[in-house]
Amino acid sequence: NNFTMPIVTARDDVDGYLGELTPVITKSGSLVSSLNTNSTGTYILTYTATDKAGNENTLEIRVTVRNRPTSISTTTSNTVLTTDEKEKAVTIGMTVAEEEIFTNFLNAHSITAIDVYDTKEKLAKLSTTSKAKMKENFYENMPYTSLNQQLTYDILKDILGSTYSDKEILSILANPSILEEVGVKSDIFSNAIVLSPTKDAIFIDVAENHWASVGVKEMTELGIVVGDSNGAFNPRQPLVLADTFTFLDRFLLINDITDMKLSRSTVEEYITNENNWAYNSIASIASKLTEDTLMDIAQVGSGAMTRGLLAQVIYELVGNEIESGSITKEFADISASEYKEAIDYCIQAGILNGTSENTMEPEKAVTRAEMVTILSRMQNKLN
Repeated sequence: NNFTMPIVTARDDVDGYLGELTPVITKSGSLVSSLNTNSTGTYILTYTATDKAGNENTLEIRVTVRNRPTSISTTTSNTVLTTDEKEKAVTIGMTVAEEEIFTNFLNAHSITAIDVYDTKEKLAKLSTTSKAKMKENFYENMPYTSLNQQLTYDILKDILGSTYSDKEILSILANPSILEEVGVKSDIFSNAIVLSPTKDAIFIDVAENHWASVGVKEMTELGIVVGDSNGAFNPRQPLVLADTFTFLDRFLLINDITDMKLSRSTVEEYITNENNWAYNSIASIASKLTEDTLMDIAQVGSGAMTRGLLAQVIYELVGNEIESGSITKEFADISASEYKEAIDYCIQAGILNGTSENTMEPEKAVTRAEMVTILSRMQNKLN
């Protein structure tokens, strides 16, 4: 019946926020003035962002308008549906391509459309209280970000627990829209992070013999970091919270570290700026920390990330994934730091080095070069 145009904004590493973009709309190759939900077909919304140097990037959003199909209720107690009707009930509204993906998923996981229908019916028959509880559980515990796909078996298993069988969880994965039976809309699913790996990237300010060149190379090849539009990496640039947590979030997703320690409602008491370009990644990392550390994070705001606070964040993120090791080194300037335990862990694990033989400088801002080197060490230890 209607379609709300998405708000698309652009941000450049050098120029910063470029503002809201206006799309060019085409249908069947012809330019149109608007998307008309009374006219079936596929519309392409093309957004183009241009930085001050003239570099362009585009985003295409395809919107398909179809005639509304006649829905088939799965909750009519006096009606017994045929197998064909049950299969149709869980594919209504799918395009040919979507139905092919659906069928391939079923075949790959040895389930059927009838299994999906039965799961949909089970959800529909839950009590109002059970539906509300499940909906709240999804909204509280759904990760903020995911890698390329929005919903995974592990995420569903964590949220649903032992109440649902493997076959039922796979059925939900096959067609997540059946969760609408309990009021869970698709907008709650994780924001998909798309990485852009760059092999053999060359930056004008990172020579081959630069002390951070290995970290820069490894992290750009994984798509965790990028340079600016002028071909520079800016290794000495201090990192602010948004950039730091964006890099960490990508790193954790690549390594399948997704468990949340805090619910969304707790995170959102402290991380409140939903207009921040990195909001989802900031919230994603925040959800994996203790509330005490989250309080410290909230105080940082748009400021720089210190080496001490970064050590605390890393300790809480991978302390159970990377063993502390046996490296010992004493730094006189960390004895009074509130993050001493975390700094000691990072030193012993070989993740964090001092800024000199005798100093750690826990209050110093982390630079981009330091960050990629730290991430490189963590990646090598995890793999």
